[in-house]
Amino acid sequence: PPSSNTTSWNFELIDPITNAFMDAMEGRPVVMNFATPPTWIFDTPDYSWNPDPNARDVGYEKGQSVKDMQTLVDYYVRLYTYYTKGGMTDEAGKFHKGYNYSFDWFEIFNEVEAEHGTSPADYTARYDAIVTALRAIAPHAKFLGLALGDHNDFAYYEYFLNAPTTPPAGIPIDGISYHNYVSSVSTDPAQISQDFFGQADTFFEEVKQIQRIRAQLQPKAITMVNEIGCAYEAGPLNDMYWSLCAGYYAYMYGNLAALGVEVIGESQMIGFVNGTYNTEWPCTSMVNWQTGAPNQRYWVLKMIIDFLDTPGKEKAIVHTEMAGPSASPVYAQSFIKPGPAPNRVTLLVNKSPQAVSVQAVGSTGSTLAWVDATTGENPYKTGLIKRDTIFLNGSATAIIAWGEGQGLVQ
Repeated sequence: PPSSNTTSWNFELIDPITNAFMDAMEGRPVVMNFATPPTWIFDTPDYSWNPDPNARDVGYEKGQSVKDMQTLVDYYVRLYTYYTKGGMTDEAGKFHKGYNYSFDWFEIFNEVEAEHGTSPADYTARYDAIVTALRAIAPHAKFLGLALGDHNDFAYYEYFLNAPTTPPAGIPIDGISYHNYVSSVSTDPAQISQDFFGQADTFFEEVKQIQRIRAQLQPKAITMVNEIGCAYEAGPLNDMYWSLCAGYYAYMYGNLAALGVEVIGESQMIGFVNGTYNTEWPCTSMVNWQTGAPNQRYWVLKMIIDFLDTPGKEKAIVHTEMAGPSASPVYAQSFIKPGPAPNRVTLLVNKSPQAVSVQAVGSTGSTLAWVDATTGENPYKTGLIKRDTIFLNGSATAIIAWGEGQGLVQ
């Protein structure tokens, strides 16, 4: 904790990460979240931490109640002032030269139901206090609340979004966020697929409930499902696994878009295995942590962005159904993008580890892009569809960019 003449502010480790991230964004909108406040702000005498920055430390967050709300607020004001106003003055009067970044969104905390066991009422009070202060230094910014890991604890949404119980009046809730990870204890590819996509289907029903609560209490707030990944430790992380986990994200993208979710984020850029310390979720990495090469999860995301991204413009979601023998394992969702033809796109996901052929009537001459176990760490492949037939390897994800024909997927 700070005293009248000393503090523990140190940006040596976090600056390189923040700088690299902001450089990579190249002016794109940023949702910034420094999720973990210092434990000395909470009601615990033990705020020790592992001094090795390369070690995974999951025991740092202790205590449940905040000792003093203003101390928590001041911490975040100083932190964000450092990064957005050229620097900040610490508790002892020392100036720390910083940066002039612009953060479009501030997300307040992360998975609060687990971190410090924060109740809906306590979270709302802390959100209100921090956002009130941050608005003074970033009046242009928007604010994102909740970031729940236990996304189906509906009491959080009902309390937080209920504006009359959120003092003081006028605190903006521009959006809410929550996460979803699927898992399996099986090593059988068919069972893993069934587990992943079955859990996703359950999640969609929960999203419908969350969307109803949001529409009733804060209809102008958007929804971000901004951590989507696979928590898998039972078997090898081979090309078939990466293809399956990539297909799960594509399946989430299509279904969540149809449910009105505005931001659908993939987790995480880098997971890894460290030979000395605990692993850091290697199963949900988007790159090979040894070489830096992107895996199938990265390339599916890149493919979706390349074929479906419409910055600043909405695309129409078209009711799409599969028919015929390939209907059971293959998911399809079509979109119409604004602008001239060809602007019709269909997303396909083979939910089975077995290969399947799909008839797409009218697709001959259209472009097909795909990612599967055979594409490995290489970019997604593209080709022209011949004879209205598409062959999908097991756990493949594909996109049809339709040509002149109207098209029917079978």
